[in-house]
Amino acid sequence: GLHDGRVMRWSDPKAAPETLFDTGGRPLGLAFDRQGRLVIADATRGILRWPEGGPLQTLTETCGGTPLSFADDLEIGPDGTIWFSDASSRWRLPAWKMDFVESRPSGRLCAWVPTTGQSLEILSGLHFANGVAVDPEGRFVLVVESSRYRVRRLWLSGPRVGEDDVFIDDLPGVPDGISTGLSGTFWLAIASPRDPMLDALAGWPSVRRIFGQLPLALQPDPARSARFMGVDADGAVVADRVDPEGADIWAGTNVREAD
Repeated sequence: GLHDGRVMRWSDPKAAPETLFDTGGRPLGLAFDRQGRLVIADATRGILRWPEGGPLQTLTETCGGTPLSFADDLEIGPDGTIWFSDASSRWRLPAWKMDFVESRPSGRLCAWVPTTGQSLEILSGLHFANGVAVDPEGRFVLVVESSRYRVRRLWLSGPRVGEDDVFIDDLPGVPDGISTGLSGTFWLAIASPRDPMLDALAGWPSVRRIFGQLPLALQPDPARSARFMGVDADGAVVADRVDPEGADIWAGTNVREAD
């Protein structure tokens, strides 16, 4: 998904990409359902679905009866439920940095149920709800809290069904997308290292707010580095790949395992 609204496909890494369609918004999260239809979390338009060769469909623009503000990422569970994040109820995409600076949790985890067409609010009060991943066995769903450097887990089955807890905490940078790997490892993209200034101002929300109102030219840019981590189903780190200089790729927002 590109900034100008296009969704692109590469059939061959060495070939030129083709434009599949244009959402007219900002496509972020992408996932295929079991019918081969592409489902899109669009930051300005909500949750969309594209059957290849067919018209673009809008599945929902709400979560729990409240309009979506910033649909960010999604994943589809074994039962077809579309789990998706609404990053912030206070700030939309152009002002996303303000959610980090203010650190007033307003993000949500939502679910679109295919059998009813309902869009439900499952968790609220999340700190910039971002990447979403579902356990392959359907035991739990994960949602990234980017501005708290952690991943939260909601139990979908077992003795703790309906409960949520912290899956992994105190990450070394800002986590963005998360995806389920072929062997059950969850791959987490670390978009940038932690900002020492924001960390130091954690207990000073009014100062953080002033900091966020500075002109963009005076705000620090993310450090140029690249990192992704593999985490097992128990929340233990099993892989950590980092390029501290960001020589080839940096500010990576998602990673997926293939072959």
